[in-house]
Amino acid sequence: MLKLRNMNTTKQTLINLPLTDIKPLYRNDKEQTLIVEVKIKALKNNNDPDILDAVINQARLDYALGDYKSFDNADDLIQDLSV
Repeated sequence: MLKLRNMNTTKQTLINLPLTDIKPLYRNDKEQTLIVEVKIKALKNNNDPDILDAVINQARLDYALGDYKSFDNADDLIQDLSV
């Protein structure tokens, strides 16, 4: 999942993209930035509002039912995901 920041606002937006639809163009190690080219078709195909609503609703339901895990550090999360 990519986290994008609109340069005109401080809000962040999450989008889903297959890695095959991302083409790296430029990397700046000093600034730790990466400029990429993204296929517009990939944005349209993978980010329907209905899908996002369904994901949010499922996450709310899971949280309300206590069906979730929490982790204190990234290593524990990675280990759980690897199982």
